[in-house]
Amino acid sequence: MLRYLELDVSLRGVKPTIWRQFWIRDSATFEDLHSAIQTAAGWHDSHMFGFFESTRRRNYWDQQIARDARDEASGYGFELPRCPCANKLKLSRVLASRGDKCLYVYDYGDNWELDIKVLSALDSVEKFKQRLLAGARAFPPEDCGSYLGYEGIVANFNTPADKLDEDARDQQRWVREMDPDWHPERFEFAEMRRRFDRAR
Repeated sequence: MLRYLELDVSLRGVKPTIWRQFWIRDSATFEDLHSAIQTAAGWHDSHMFGFFESTRRRNYWDQQIARDARDEASGYGFELPRCPCANKLKLSRVLASRGDKCLYVYDYGDNWELDIKVLSALDSVEKFKQRLLAGARAFPPEDCGSYLGYEGIVANFNTPADKLDEDARDQQRWVREMDPDWHPERFEFAEMRRRFDRAR
């Protein structure tokens, strides 16, 4: 029998909510969870990340649960409290049962904050690594300038270029060059599930 956690992952500070729900083994590590979130968000693992106790405080660095294994090589590790590398800590140590929560922070420049909550736990003879269940809307493009940059992209997304100022035109052009298919409301479940369920 294998045990799976049904997780809800939602991006803070954005309305309507951008979210994903998926199953993942409770024996997976926080590094595996990071990879699952990256796939589900359409991000590219280009930046540092960390997991923290679930809190609404803006200063949560003293509540870190697991850190990016690349942290030590970055030269910034001395600034953070000592805690396990994400590839050494299993989910079951923190996210064991319904209602358990934590916070995932990705890209310490843009500082995307995602709430993670256990919706349920299931024992099953079926074997899989992870399975996407549902979701809504597209996650912000990576490196778009955090929440303010994302808000600007969404506000101007359907505005003709000749009606935008130069900065907004450049931003609109950049988004389309980065991902011509990106749309703030786009979530193609079947396509995303194929990628997510097959991820290694």
